[in-house]
Amino acid sequence: MSGPVADWGYGTLEAMHAACGGVICDVVVRGSYGNTVQSQWLNIDVNSAVIEMAKVSGLNLVLRDQMNVRKATSFGTGQLLTTSL
Repeated sequence: MSGPVADWGYGTLEAMHAACGGVICDVVVRGSYGNTVQSQWLNIDVNSAVIEMAKVSGLNLVLRDQMNVRKATSFGTGQLLTTSL
């Protein structure tokens, strides 16, 4: 048996899309430091959706010298979740 594999980090959305189908929806949300981030969520069916936090709050979206845990927020992940409901 073979199929897509993901660990719920980067690439999860694409792996779930390959395994389950559905529609990838584009959305603009707030990044970790208030910046605008283009993100996506997967609408599998009327009762199932997948969001990937790394697409909004992932470390790859922040320059190393700008990282500050006291200023970072996961607000955009909440926006992504709300959009998928």
